[in-house]
Amino acid sequence: TAELVAGTLLVDIGVEEGSQLTLVVLQPLHVVTASGDGTAKVWSGASGECLLTFTGHKRGRDCLLSSVAVSPDGQTVLTAAKDIAMMWSVSSGKCLLALDGHTDFVTSVAFSLDGERVATA
Repeated sequence: TAELVAGTLLVDIGVEEGSQLTLVVLQPLHVVTASGDGTAKVWSGASGECLLTFTGHKRGRDCLLSSVAVSPDGQTVLTAAKDIAMMWSVSSGKCLLALDGHTDFVTSVAFSLDGERVATA
């Protein structure tokens, strides 16, 4: 795991040039990132420590996570890569649900304001 501390560059923690990152900020100050290695991570915004890594999307350079969203209560994370979206528990780090009925790339995910529904596109 890597730490995000003041003055740290993304390249210093393994992010390659040309990578696409999605950033979501949670309260208490947590940051969720999704990256081209097929993982999403929850970071402490206070310490920079990686608190949790979601692994379950296929790994490798061809598995760019295209989107990440956090439920309004901060308990669930939704990720998208290729033709699948996955819902994750922030408390356990486990995949709760795989939404694999898509016939093309999933480029965006979102939760409804009440957190009861998700949308993929």
